[in-house]
Amino acid sequence: MPACIFCDETKLTKEDLVPLWLLRLLGGERRFTVRTVRGGELFGPDQWRARTQQREGGNHKARIVCRGCNGGWMSQIETDASDILSSAIRYPLIPRSFNRTHQIALANWIFLRALTLDAGKEKDNSTFLDRPCFTSFRNSVTRTPPANSVYTWLGLLPPASRLRIEARVRDSLASRGRGGFQVGNILIGQIVFQILIVRDLGKVSFDFSEIVKPWRRNVIRLWPSPKRSVEWPPRPLEDLGAFMFRFGL
Repeated sequence: MPACIFCDETKLTKEDLVPLWLLRLLGGERRFTVRTVRGGELFGPDQWRARTQQREGGNHKARIVCRGCNGGWMSQIETDASDILSSAIRYPLIPRSFNRTHQIALANWIFLRALTLDAGKEKDNSTFLDRPCFTSFRNSVTRTPPANSVYTWLGLLPPASRLRIEARVRDSLASRGRGGFQVGNILIGQIVFQILIVRDLGKVSFDFSEIVKPWRRNVIRLWPSPKRSVEWPPRPLEDLGAFMFRFGL
């Protein structure tokens, strides 16, 4: 019997893959697109599997969590993030500071979104991270993403023709225990979150510092927290495609 992705409870409720407060903020936007691309040795050498999901009608739900988690600590993460994000989404060009508390709240929210989007894929029960990663996030005293394997950034897009929400997730998971990594980009109006999740950090090799360095003026780092306030807005991301694929996925 399926259990909650965060605990062992088997009485499940439906999780809003797109939070209701965000749908209301977007003025009734009801179309949510998820593009998932998975590749690596898991699917054969140089083989990629792509899936595009377009959910409409405002029913962006998946039966993957229990009522206790959904209405408890997950709801608190949503509340903490919505208080910060609502203004930034509606007025993205107004200067503001994100202190350490803000950074942690936003990093928690995007990590939670990444986990639920991964677990809520249609017709696909596999997840990039193992179950202990889900339960450890729930059980953590500080309830923050793993500091040594999760990295998140926040960027600004040029003015969009309309408010939208779109998630693009790509991951490469090697077989034979060699690890892998997942890159998720979530676009909300002119705001873009990027999250990099590394599985088996010691088994994944790429020049992280050289990849992120050219983008330091275009994004602010949320996690691991820089332990100081960061100023918003950064320079707009003129080349969104190059940013989304900067890790090679």
